[in-house]
Amino acid sequence: MYSDQFFYTSLDVEDEVNSEFAMFTEACQAAYEASKPKLQRTPVERDRYGAHDRLVMAYFFEHPQYDETTFRKVGISSLMKCTFAIHQMTYGAVPNSLDEYLQMGVTTARDSLRIFCKVIMNLYGKEFLRKPTYTDMEKLYVYHDEKHVFLGMLENIDCTDWPWANCPLAYIAQFCRGDHEPNPFILLEGRAPDVPFVANNVPYKRGYYLTDGIYPQWSVLIKSIKNPGRSDHKRILYKTKHEAARKDVERAFDVLKQKWKLIKYPARGMSRKEQHRDDDPYSNLTQAQLNPLCNSNDSVVLKSFMNVMDSAIDGWTTNSSNCCDWDGVTCNLDGKVVKLELSKKRLVGTLVESLSSLDQLKTLNISRNLFKGKVPSLLFHLKYLEVLDLSSNEFSEGFPDSVDLPRIEVLMHLLLDANLVSGIIPEYLFRLPRLVKLLLQDNMIVGQLQNSIPSNLVYLDVSLNLISGDLPDFFHTFPNLSYFAAHSNNIGGRIPVSLLNSGSISSLILRNNSFSGLIRLNCSAMVNLELLDLTDNKFIGTIPDNLPTCQSLKVIDLGGNNLTGQIPESFKLFDSLAYLSLSMCNLKNLSGSLEILQHCSNLTTLVLSRSFDNEEMPYDSNLQFKMLKTFVIPSCKLTGMIPVWLNGLTKLRMLDLSWNQLSGHIPPFVGNLPSLIYLDLSNNFLKGEIPKSLTEIPDLLYRNISLEVSLEYAIFMKRSTNGTVLRYSYGVRFPPTLDLSNNFLTGPIWPEFGNLINLHVLNLKYNELSGNIPSSFENLTCIENMDLSHNDLSGEIPVSLVKLGMLSKFSVAYNNLTGLIPSGGQFSTFSASSFEGNPGLCGEFVLSCEKGHQSLKARVSEIEEDLIESFPILTGFGIGFIFTVILFLVVPRIRDTEKLDKFE
Repeated sequence: MYSDQFFYTSLDVEDEVNSEFAMFTEACQAAYEASKPKLQRTPVERDRYGAHDRLVMAYFFEHPQYDETTFRKVGISSLMKCTFAIHQMTYGAVPNSLDEYLQMGVTTARDSLRIFCKVIMNLYGKEFLRKPTYTDMEKLYVYHDEKHVFLGMLENIDCTDWPWANCPLAYIAQFCRGDHEPNPFILLEGRAPDVPFVANNVPYKRGYYLTDGIYPQWSVLIKSIKNPGRSDHKRILYKTKHEAARKDVERAFDVLKQKWKLIKYPARGMSRKEQHRDDDPYSNLTQAQLNPLCNSNDSVVLKSFMNVMDSAIDGWTTNSSNCCDWDGVTCNLDGKVVKLELSKKRLVGTLVESLSSLDQLKTLNISRNLFKGKVPSLLFHLKYLEVLDLSSNEFSEGFPDSVDLPRIEVLMHLLLDANLVSGIIPEYLFRLPRLVKLLLQDNMIVGQLQNSIPSNLVYLDVSLNLISGDLPDFFHTFPNLSYFAAHSNNIGGRIPVSLLNSGSISSLILRNNSFSGLIRLNCSAMVNLELLDLTDNKFIGTIPDNLPTCQSLKVIDLGGNNLTGQIPESFKLFDSLAYLSLSMCNLKNLSGSLEILQHCSNLTTLVLSRSFDNEEMPYDSNLQFKMLKTFVIPSCKLTGMIPVWLNGLTKLRMLDLSWNQLSGHIPPFVGNLPSLIYLDLSNNFLKGEIPKSLTEIPDLLYRNISLEVSLEYAIFMKRSTNGTVLRYSYGVRFPPTLDLSNNFLTGPIWPEFGNLINLHVLNLKYNELSGNIPSSFENLTCIENMDLSHNDLSGEIPVSLVKLGMLSKFSVAYNNLTGLIPSGGQFSTFSASSFEGNPGLCGEFVLSCEKGHQSLKARVSEIEEDLIESFPILTGFGIGFIFTVILFLVVPRIRDTEKLDKFE
């Protein structure tokens, strides 16, 4: 066949063919457009005609841009290489997948990916690809304990395995789950780092991985329970938590694999030879960076530090000459120690000055140990030190008299809190040019704060010390100060004007001091103020009516001051307010105050403990608090009944009306509040039966550890029997609770209470409840505290209560219970006071059942003997009594009857 057959000599024929070809092309294009799915997206206009023209101009034109000598010899740009490398990582594509698009060969594509990964490893490998240290593992333990309730958990090993693609037929489907591929998985190594932890007072040498049932029986692999019994709530709970934790980690890793699909096919772009290249300069460089050799001088310093310690340092050994491999030690490329992180190592000893010889040290963290003595002054001379964390130790004495300020110009964080440091705070600390965080709380510091030159501090905490006198008016020297806490000192006087006009302050915490006078904030200047805590001082006057003009203010705690009056009308416009505590003030007009506060659209927490004394609880059904989650108003001696407007608080989580004088019945709507998990109505005058709706509180019917009430700020709550109000710390958590104690409630304890499986505290003491203790209480597997004492309960204690493994406090004292006290389980830990006042109870706590039986038998014998001896006397007395009754009562009545018969 000749090539001339492919060319036309007639222009007419060529035009006809071109026309027909154009029609064919248009028809194909129309059919293609019709068959395409209708996607709701914006089309991307690509310059395909321009690409065609460039291609022709480059290679197929009469005078092409690239002739025979330069054809396809154009270099590949760095942008193209990086693009293809990221493309392979993102989509898991094979190296030749973009050959036609980017004109890049397989070898170049592989090299681009390999070099790109090596460069990333060079930049970030030391920080993110290193072997986890002892500290890292402890942080991981704590995280998994808080997140998944599995202390000592490392991860879920399901998400890190590789499928065995060419598995032998004999092994297929033998080690698989139903939701996995038919091929088993390759478990390369079954080891866990030797980082100990303690669970239930039992020490363990290393952590563990969560797995399912297909993995080997190794100590580092913790499996779920395959078929727990329906009534075995502990095993069911364990299985649920186990599978939830595994799925949580697996989902997180799946997100990573979806983002970078190269993880799913890690060896797709490599040959076996490339995986074992020993002459790869990038590999050698990366290996050198990931495992630098420790500097000899730094090695000597660390070994001397290890030798003077009174306790061993886990992960440190003299057998290893490379200190860069020790736990908590980070080195740079030159082998110089730049980070020393030994937090929570249980170290005992003193801090030696030789550590100041680590001339490249940037971070020194030895917090939460038992170091004693004085802080070495030479540590403040480390030129590159940025973070110095010595918190939670037993360092004593004062600060160094002087330091070389030019040598510590890079120090940013200084943490000395929770020690025994004494003396005054030296002014040079405020002069450190880059210091932004200074924590000195919980020490024995005295004197006054002093500073005369501008400081860059952002976070300053001097709380829980012995600082006295007035607070200096020097806050104009802290233009960047955002957080200032000086609570629990002996500071008095007025709040300085410069502090009340600070535009940078966002959190101001001055509680538990002796500040006095009026509260006068300049809200037009304090534009960043979010938290104001002035609790337990000596402020007087009324609540400032300008607080709503502080545009960022969310949290206010003014409790424990001598404030009078009522809530200002201006609070109706307080849209930013989320938390308000006015405990232990002399406020009046509760009804008017609530009417004003309902207009605070973002108010979630309202604490009014021991205020509005002897007033009546407003019963107005028009009050609406749409966002309120916590309503606490105990110890106010309020009268009236439980108000009906509480029915509208659909987001209420915590309700405390205890220690008042409320009367009437508990309204059924209380049990229908959809979000309620903490209810305290104790120490009132409530009567009647317990509403059955309280056995159907929605969020107590299902087990969920996230249901605990978490309060971001402190509130006042009573915890003693005499009504003493105690302050709780920030972040306190309140377990799901139902407290109806010290009232006049009657009737039975409903068996349906056993459905509240998320209930942790049940307190019904000091009422007039009767009937039996429901056996359904065995379903309260989360119950920790159950008090049914001082009622009129009868029957026996259900033996099934021994199944309550979480029960730590239990009392049925002073009822009318009988029978045997259950033994085993938590009942073996309860004292005799939990069962006293029940004459019919017997057991190891009160009275031996055998002795009780003998005593009862002896008592019956005595009664029988007494009856025999007194039988003649009793018989004579009985006959005489009967004769007298007949003579004086029966005979006259017969006579009267006879008279009536005559008249008839």
